[in-house]
Amino acid sequence: MKKYQVIITSEAEKDILDIYDYITKKDTLQNAEYVLDNLESLILSLDESPERGHYPPELSVQGIKEFKEITFKPYSNGPHNLDSRLSDFHLH
Repeated sequence: MKKYQVIITSEAEKDILDIYDYITKKDTLQNAEYVLDNLESLILSLDESPERGHYPPELSVQGIKEFKEITFKPYSNGPHNLDSRLSDFHLH
C-alpha cells in the first residue's frame, strides 16, 4: 500500500495542544491523554488513506478543495465524562 506524507502545520499543532490544555484544565489529565493519543493516531493514519473525510462545506462553497475534514468523537467509545463542548473535533 502506498504511503503518503502527513504534514501537521504549526497552526494545527497549536490547536491540538490547546485542546489538550483545555481538557487538562476542565476535565482530567487522563482524558486529555486519551484525546491526544487518539487524535495522533487518527492524524497519522492519513498516511495510508488520505482520501478519507469530506471537504468542509464552508470552504467547498468557495471552491477551495485543498483541505479535507475528519471528525473525532472523543467519548463515543472512551471516557464518558468529557465536557459536552468537546463532543466533536474537526481537523482541517
